[in-house]
Amino acid sequence: MSFEVELKAWVDDVPRTEEKLNMLADYAFAYSKKDTYFFMNKEGAFPSGVRLRDEAHVLPDGAREEKILVTYKTKELRGEIEVNEEHEFCVTGNGSAFAGFLERAGFTPGFCKTKEGKCWAYRSGFFPVNVELSRVEGLGYFLELEIILESEDGQTVENAGAALRALLEKTGISARRIESRYYSEMLGQR
Repeated sequence: MSFEVELKAWVDDVPRTEEKLNMLADYAFAYSKKDTYFFMNKEGAFPSGVRLRDEAHVLPDGAREEKILVTYKTKELRGEIEVNEEHEFCVTGNGSAFAGFLERAGFTPGFCKTKEGKCWAYRSGFFPVNVELSRVEGLGYFLELEIILESEDGQTVENAGAALRALLEKTGISARRIESRYYSEMLGQR
C-alpha cells in the first residue's frame, strides 16, 4: 500500500509548458492510458470503483512497454491536493478476462477515461515527483504532479503538497489553474 499526494492543473499553453518541463526535469516516456472503472452496487464497497488500466509507454529509444493495471483507492481531498491510499497490481493478458471476473463478482462497468501525454521525473528535496503533461479526452490538457509516500503522516503530506505547489510555480502555471475536482466528476458533468 502506498499514499499518493497529487495536484493537477489546467494547461493553457502546452508547447510552453513542455519546454519548461524539459528544462526542469528528466524526460522519461510518452504514454497512453485507457481506464475503465467498475463499480459495485453494494453501499460502501469500493466507493471510488476499481480501475482497469491498459497502459502503454514509448521510451526515448523507441522501445514500447505495455501493461494492465488494476487499482482501487480510498480518495480524499485536502484543499486542492488529493491524498489517496492506493492499492495496485498488474494482471497478465489483455485485461478482458479480469474485466469478466469483475462483472461476475458483481461489479458493473462505469465510465471510461483516456489519457495520453508525456512523463518526466523531477526531484524536489527528499521527494521524487512524477510529472505528467496529459491530454484527457473530452476535457483538455492537465499537468499532473504526484509524490508517492510509504506512510501518511500529516507533516509529510503537508511537505509533499508544498513541494508540488512549488514545482507548479516553476512551470509558470498559476495556482488559480489548480483543479480540485476528480476527473470522474468533470467527465460526469460534461
